[in-house]
Amino acid sequence: MTTGIHKNLANQLKELDITSLDSLTEDIWYALLNHISNSYKQSDKERLALEQSLQRSSDEMSALYDSLKKSTATKLAAERDKLGAIINSMGIGLMMIDNHGRITLLNNTAKSMLNDQTGELVGMGLFDILLPDENAAVQPVTGIFEIQQLFDGRDQMNGSWVFIKRYDRSHFPASVVLAPVDRRDKSLGAAVLFRDITNEKTTEEKLRLSSLVFNNTNNAVVISNPDGIIQAVNRAFLKITGYSERQAIGHAIVELLNIDVGAESLDGVISELKPDQSWEGELNLNKKSSKPFQAWVTVTATTAETGGISQYLTIFTDISILQQSTQQLHHLAHHDLLTNLPNRLLFHKALDKSLEEAKNNKTLLAILFLDLDRFKIINDSMGHPVGDELLTTVALRLKSLVGNQYIVSRFGGDEFTILMDGIKNKSEAASLAERITKEIERPVFLNGAETFITTSIGICIYPEHGHDAIELIRNADAAMYYAKASGRNNYQFYYNALNEKATDNIKLESSLRYALDKNEFVLYYQPQIALGTKCITGFEALLRWQHPTLGLLTPDKFLDVAIETGLIIPIGRWVLSEACNNIARLNKSSRHAVRIAVNLSTHQIMFGDIAADIKAVLAETGIKPERLELEITESSFMQHEEHTISALRKVEAMGVKFAIDDFGTGYASMEYLKIIPVDRLKIDRTFIKDLAHDMMDKAIVRSIITLAHSITIPVVAEGVETEEQLDILNSMLCNEAQGFYFSPAVTADAAEEMLALSLSPEE
Repeated sequence: MTTGIHKNLANQLKELDITSLDSLTEDIWYALLNHISNSYKQSDKERLALEQSLQRSSDEMSALYDSLKKSTATKLAAERDKLGAIINSMGIGLMMIDNHGRITLLNNTAKSMLNDQTGELVGMGLFDILLPDENAAVQPVTGIFEIQQLFDGRDQMNGSWVFIKRYDRSHFPASVVLAPVDRRDKSLGAAVLFRDITNEKTTEEKLRLSSLVFNNTNNAVVISNPDGIIQAVNRAFLKITGYSERQAIGHAIVELLNIDVGAESLDGVISELKPDQSWEGELNLNKKSSKPFQAWVTVTATTAETGGISQYLTIFTDISILQQSTQQLHHLAHHDLLTNLPNRLLFHKALDKSLEEAKNNKTLLAILFLDLDRFKIINDSMGHPVGDELLTTVALRLKSLVGNQYIVSRFGGDEFTILMDGIKNKSEAASLAERITKEIERPVFLNGAETFITTSIGICIYPEHGHDAIELIRNADAAMYYAKASGRNNYQFYYNALNEKATDNIKLESSLRYALDKNEFVLYYQPQIALGTKCITGFEALLRWQHPTLGLLTPDKFLDVAIETGLIIPIGRWVLSEACNNIARLNKSSRHAVRIAVNLSTHQIMFGDIAADIKAVLAETGIKPERLELEITESSFMQHEEHTISALRKVEAMGVKFAIDDFGTGYASMEYLKIIPVDRLKIDRTFIKDLAHDMMDKAIVRSIITLAHSITIPVVAEGVETEEQLDILNSMLCNEAQGFYFSPAVTADAAEEMLALSLSPEE
């Protein structure tokens, strides 16, 4: 019986799961066993009594067991509730996983973080929701024990972070701690603790970017404490100042950088700043080498929690190079790149200032407006580099004449202006203009050849000719055009009627552009007479413009405009075509063949293709080439000699004849007679006008005729108007003449009639 009671008690206690009870329960158990063991040694009477006692004890123990079981269950339930409350109130996520990595439990925080309020993730594998850190060297694998092996066999995984996938498939960065429930029996699974570190990662990224900016900005950055002691510097600071980080940190910022004293110094700026205040401006700072530099500085005083200054943030950049660049840009903006003279903008500024002073002091000032004569020919024919060289030479000559007394500017293209302020009278301006014309006309060597250039100058005086900058410059420009119209290479003062002339020129230019299309040009012909036989040997074709309102205009009224605008080239082609057509007409209707002379512009040689033009005209009209004579002024050979001679030789090869017009008025006449194809010389009318009374003119004409005959070239005298002039030319054996004495220029029809009445040279 005793044994049965023992077994019964043992089984009941076993059911109670004694391992879960406290030590007091264990003491009762061992006491009962000892008591039962001792009972075997007693007598039957005693055993009976004992059995009765044990029965009573058994009843008592059963009651005790029931009471103890009830108490233990209540205690365990309370502990479980307490533990559950603790787990669910945790501020971090908790997942329990079994030894296969399946989720068995989620606390409330985990459910919330994973958007899984109903526990749908329970039963899923841990590694179904873990995503690796894309930048991590170690990536998650598929077993908890392999995870542990990745961490060098440690029992716990700490400090790792991964991306955790929510139930809605979004994800977030999380810091994870993984530990087994029982280190001795890892089959019991593990607890996974995790927390959302999105804010930390954001902060970390901001700090990383701030550090990146701090160390890679081109601006020097210095952080110093309230006493001005440097706490941190960036790489730009080291580069700009030359200090090392060790030499900077721990030292006073003003000790290293300050150079000036007073309010406009770094020390003065820092000492005046209040919490939350900033200052920005230009300061002179010092480098390690003691070399000063100009810097653009920003200083900010940050506020501490106590209300005082916590730190000074000083940012600066070296603007020395920037200021040099700014000065260079300012210079470039106000000076001509080619000549380095002040440009139009700076001239206007200087003129405005000088005008203000002249008004206040009641003094005079003058503007000289210069334009190089026929510069376009040189620039286009010899090339822009040569043109630039010429402009540079002119600028140097002007600057050497004027010095620092007056402002010389390149106004644009080949135009220059000079501002003379504080002059006493107009003669000072005239004197300077005269010296300039003489200086500019000195020969210039371009491409190894001697070249000549002249200038036309217009002069305007304040207050006589204008009261503001625009008016004065406009009037000086008008006076310059008047100087060009007066023969170039001279200066002219402005007068009121010039503006009307300038307006007329603008209108004339506008009309000229349409004259060809409207068929307004016409050729007149002046006969050339053989002095021995008095018969017509040829005609000179002379251009006229039948203007719709101004009437018949001679070339002196529009030729300069045609040259300046480039219209001379298409007009010249028309003259060639019209003249050749009339050659064919005259020679067809007359008893003897004559030639027609056509004036050839230098522009046609330099900018057109004169050989191609003449070849086309000869083919179109079918005339014999020797019936066409091209008249070229002697001065046209003075520039672009190589190009001119090459072009003329191409034309000569076609059989066309050449005459030098205005012979004796140019330079180096004899030299050019050796190298250019010449068939006739024409003595300029200026030598014929006073031939009867001027011994010098007589000597010149006789010399020209003698020279021409010595090299078997016939001579034509232009501008013959009197019988006395004709007699002298006959006595000198001049071959031919033309002029009003014989006939003015006439229309083509009149020339045809005149030729019909003329004898042939042989008759």
